[in-house]
Amino acid sequence: MKKTDPRILILFITCLLLGFIIWEVEHEKLPSPDKEKCLYCHTSVTDPSKSHPIDAFGCYKCHLGNPYSADKKSAHTGMVLNPGDLEVVKKTCGKTGCHSEQVDRVRKSLMATNRGIIGTLLRRWENREAPSVDVMYVKANGTGGSMALDLYTKMCAGCHLWQKRRPHEGWPRNRGGGCSACHTPNDFDRLTDTEKVYKHPQISTVIPVKNCLRCHNRSARIGLSYIGVYESSGYGTPFHGSSPTERRLPGRRFYLNLPPDIHWEKHKMLCIDCHTGRGLMGDGNTYDHFNEQVEITCRACHVPVFQGENGRGSLMEKLVSSNGKVQLPGDTLIAYGRKGSPIYNLQKRDSGIWFLLKESGKKIAFKPTDFPKAYHNFRGHERLQCQACHSLWIPQCYGCHYVYTASKKQKDWLWGKKTCGQWKEFRYYIRFETPTLGVDFNNSIMPFSPCQVLVRTRENPGSKLALTGIRHMIMSAFDPHTTSKGSRVCTDCHGNPKSLGLGEGNLYRKRGRWFFESIFNLSRPSFLFDHSLDSFLDLNGNALQEGYRPGARPFSKDELERILRVNLCLDCHKKYEDKIYDNFEANYQRFLNERDLPCKALIGNN
Repeated sequence: MKKTDPRILILFITCLLLGFIIWEVEHEKLPSPDKEKCLYCHTSVTDPSKSHPIDAFGCYKCHLGNPYSADKKSAHTGMVLNPGDLEVVKKTCGKTGCHSEQVDRVRKSLMATNRGIIGTLLRRWENREAPSVDVMYVKANGTGGSMALDLYTKMCAGCHLWQKRRPHEGWPRNRGGGCSACHTPNDFDRLTDTEKVYKHPQISTVIPVKNCLRCHNRSARIGLSYIGVYESSGYGTPFHGSSPTERRLPGRRFYLNLPPDIHWEKHKMLCIDCHTGRGLMGDGNTYDHFNEQVEITCRACHVPVFQGENGRGSLMEKLVSSNGKVQLPGDTLIAYGRKGSPIYNLQKRDSGIWFLLKESGKKIAFKPTDFPKAYHNFRGHERLQCQACHSLWIPQCYGCHYVYTASKKQKDWLWGKKTCGQWKEFRYYIRFETPTLGVDFNNSIMPFSPCQVLVRTRENPGSKLALTGIRHMIMSAFDPHTTSKGSRVCTDCHGNPKSLGLGEGNLYRKRGRWFFESIFNLSRPSFLFDHSLDSFLDLNGNALQEGYRPGARPFSKDELERILRVNLCLDCHKKYEDKIYDNFEANYQRFLNERDLPCKALIGNN
């Protein structure tokens, strides 16, 4: 038998070992059979967030698909691009052990259902109450020939959480997307492949203001007003060289800069620094109005009540952990919202009261409002909400006109297809003005903004426009989010006709009677109304505009007279502490009946 050359044997063993090593290295790329194989192809993916590391979560838990296949087509079967999409979110973000409770709340929230928008349209345009009609009802059942719902699907429905992020292109594509609408701070794009590193969209509970502005830049425009942006009437001034200004909002809308809300101006506070999770994402109930869902109030922060222990292991502990910036020492007490949610960034410690910014963790020394002061504890002001005095300005739109062309087609937001009926919106007389005051549905006094709605129809683009029965002047109460530290002066409420709801003009008293002259030419009716578009009422207390919901209204004749009585005395009695205001009605009767008062000589019969 021929003897084997030792060198050949050594070479054979070396090749065998090398082959075994290569086999091991190649097969090391594949996870074990009980783990997903997504990362076999996606070898390097950045973490969406610190609380969602790829090493721990992988891809399947959020994006679904087939995690046990290394074949691309098979692995991507059933995969979802956006786990936050409300149609699939129960299988992704809302699965057991993740965020099931939050998902159930979000799906019922007003930002998802749009019940407020739809309910208002049906109530005002068709005089019907339909509390069960929400965005998903319309999507499943269609508009049923309703002009109000047709307008909603083609003009309004771009802002709701059921909305898909795709296939819309341009600025609308970053709206909607369920949970991702808020929790993806950067623009929602596909994963990008840069040197084999996939940059996953970031997920965060620190939601920037720009995310809120994706939707809150129309209607009441509170997002814009908060940062000091006022949408102008569209003239494009001041000019930039020879072309219109470069200050433009989505939809080719022009804007000007005005004083922002003090919370933004002084500390760049995010919306989420004040608003709680339950106030934004809902509390599990369905509502028709935002005031029912929103939890935060001015008093919650400025007159805080610090309760209980710091709740280790509770919702508060979870919120602090997910934020990562706000610290919660063991001896800390925190404030709570009106529905019981912890305002964990408003803290009371031995060293004082602190407000912590959620984005940076920066501590701001905080001093609660001193309500015993005369100006905050003034007899006769019990119904005033904080916004009535501390709102600096409010955007007001007097001309919201729609033209409906029956023969033309327009793409809707719900089904993504064109159907007959095209809407065009025309906006006139957009103004920023001193907030007009009125009485809200709960009998409190709030800033109001008017909205004049007129709908005209035509069969074809060249046809004559026809009026419909949809013609309303609606006054709506809301917090304009233009808060200032200083308040309005007394004469601004008691003697300014714009603040009282009479409109812009001259208010004067003669021979014991009040008179008002509008700056507008009322001999030429404005858009079929025989009164000025900025007038809520006349001097006789007759309402000229409708409240946005039952109970909301302009001041009554009696309220208007009582407000104006005070105006007579303000030239002399300027201070809140003046004893005349301890019992003003009794002192006013003295003014009427006693001849030797010095006021008589100053005011006379006026």
